[in-house]
Amino acid sequence: SLFGSSSDYHCVLGGKMILHGRIYITDRYIMFYSKIFGRQKKVMVPFSQVNNIVQPTGQMFRSIVVEAGSFSRLLVTFW
Repeated sequence: SLFGSSSDYHCVLGGKMILHGRIYITDRYIMFYSKIFGRQKKVMVPFSQVNNIVQPTGQMFRSIVVEAGSFSRLLVTFW
């Protein structure tokens, strides 16, 4: 595992640009990592900053929205 002892899943990070990567969940962080065409994207959100985690209704794919202090919304779709 990239981040040591963690659970990891395939996912897509929504935003201005949709990125395919992996989400890693530890006891202290939710992290996303993607490397496509040599470009890396890393996002680390401490659970202490998470305000809300919701599962949107009416979505075609399984997804969650993580709302955190420094991020307006982080959409993650698992498959």
